Amino acid sequence: MKLLTGFLLPLLLAAAFWARPPQTQPTAPVTNAAGTACEQEWQAMAQRHREEAGAMSKESSGLRAMLTMLRNDAGIVRDSTVRDALQVDADLWELQLARLQRQAASLQALAQQEDSNRQKLCRVK
Repeated sequence: MKLLTGFLLPLLLAAAFWARPPQTQPTAPVTNAAGTACEQEWQAMAQRHREEAGAMSKESSGLRAMLTMLRNDAGIVRDSTVRDALQVDADLWELQLARLQRQAASLQALAQQEDSNRQKLCRVK
């Protein structure tokens, strides 16, 4: 009997919870405090994305300088096999830098979108 109760009770409880209709949250108009919190959250997101984009741009500038040094070094190497390998390496780094710069630009655009969304979504009604 205890085994049957121990087995049926969890099943009945689960069925009772699943049978309930989902409760909807009432949609209240945005109050001034909620509007301010909304704006602060969107501003914080946009700021984080701007900072990350700035850090990526700074990092890509440093990597660009090292890439220039790599290309210069490839030009003075006498062994053609090593020179070709350095050129391939530099080409691959060039592709990575371009990707990093595209990501930084994408983050800047995302920050602008977030500013626009903040103005649209956080208006006090």
